[in-house]
Amino acid sequence: MAKRAKVKASLAQLDASGETQLSRTDEDARLLSKRGQIVAGYNVQIAVDDKHKLIVASEVVNDGNDSGQLHKMAKATKDELGVETLTALADTGYYNGPALKACEEDRIVAYVAQAKRTARLEAQGRITHEEFVYDAEADAYRCPQGKLLKPTPGRKTNTGGRIEIRYVSRKADCDACPLRSRCLSKKTPTRTVYRWEHEDVLERHRARMKGAEAQMRRRAELAEHPFGTLKCRAGYRHFLVRGFNKVRGEWSLMALCYNFSRVLTIVGLDKLIAYFANRAGRSSLLRFPGALAAASGRARTLLARFWAAISPEIGFGYLRSSLAA
Repeated sequence: MAKRAKVKASLAQLDASGETQLSRTDEDARLLSKRGQIVAGYNVQIAVDDKHKLIVASEVVNDGNDSGQLHKMAKATKDELGVETLTALADTGYYNGPALKACEEDRIVAYVAQAKRTARLEAQGRITHEEFVYDAEADAYRCPQGKLLKPTPGRKTNTGGRIEIRYVSRKADCDACPLRSRCLSKKTPTRTVYRWEHEDVLERHRARMKGAEAQMRRRAELAEHPFGTLKCRAGYRHFLVRGFNKVRGEWSLMALCYNFSRVLTIVGLDKLIAYFANRAGRSSLLRFPGALAAASGRARTLLARFWAAISPEIGFGYLRSSLAA
């Protein structure tokens, strides 16, 4: 009875919150799919630059999938870099029509792999919607036999909230079609194709993706590099704390450590010290030359010891054990 009362209280709390999930262990965690298993946790989003594999922008979310993260991460990266345009590469999980539209509006050229959803029908010899070609001049779809599917009045909002236009074939055309058995079931009189009201965004994206195999291979090299480094060198596969604020703090430390080690590798210790000394400004050099020189010397000694201690493991193991302790 005590357990029953506890469950009822949790259900009441869930109803009051408006959420679909409630975790008693960590109220901010949500169910995620990881290597075919469902676990409660967090979803780390990162954007990595093409030249140096540095983490430019990152965020920790609890969404169960990545479909709503494309524009948000790409926009954060564009703002961080201070550029007018940006090319963003993402995997299949990020494919989302409204997100692609938002990217286009913010001058972000997105390349996102689209999942193949017609393989089963193609294996059965069925005609998929991809074989229907849109005729912009006639505002109609043309079927494989050349017959037109014309729009019907009104609009329909699908389960994802997208407003779509419905295109329907003529029954007389379908009855006389030699491909009818591959296109329709026995009880279906006509063929219907739905078109998103901003389908032109997806058409431009599909045109970009033709011949983009090299870019997509490059995406895997970029986005997976930091995760692979952290997992391999630091053994960092799980968060050690709970709650959004703490988890985001923990991830920020790991991202900072990764970026710092990358900068040391790319720039070198001497150039990094010189850069920080230059950032101090000429006025500081003129007013406090002795103090600055002494501080720079101490910093150089400490960084040299740090570099010697962590090479060649880049220090992730050290940071990991510090957090665990």
